[in-house]
Amino acid sequence: MNAKLSGRTEGLTIIEVLVVVAIIGILSVLVLSGVGISRKKASDGRIRSDIRQIRVLAETSYNEQGASYVDWSQHASIQSELTVLKADVDEQTGVPDSTIIRESQEKEFCISAPLKAADGHFCTDVTGTIRLAPSGCPDHPIDGPPLRCPEL
Repeated sequence: MNAKLSGRTEGLTIIEVLVVVAIIGILSVLVLSGVGISRKKASDGRIRSDIRQIRVLAETSYNEQGASYVDWSQHASIQSELTVLKADVDEQTGVPDSTIIRESQEKEFCISAPLKAADGHFCTDVTGTIRLAPSGCPDHPIDGPPLRCPEL
């Protein structure tokens, strides 16, 4: 009855509908961008886990090869696990051969992979350091400086 007294019919005007659609659009963009960031962080978590597991394989090879990290990734006992972990890192980064393994020194190694959400690489080395690094592992010869994660 009030609608008839005011001269208005029931329903929404075109302006009101457009405002509602615009608000819904803005909210959906905010939600979708948050989901994208969450996916990248989840990928980074898997990359970190894979790099930690590859580090364990390096330590296993070191013990099996008579206390040497030289060519540890070629050791037969870890090949299948290492292949699976590297493939998972490649899948998460979207970059083929993204895992960097440096193994040219007897008592040193370095393993890293790029992250998606964070800027840099996740890196581990013989010191037990597992951290974010600005770049991948350096490639030093056997008689060069120790293979270590780059400093931030």
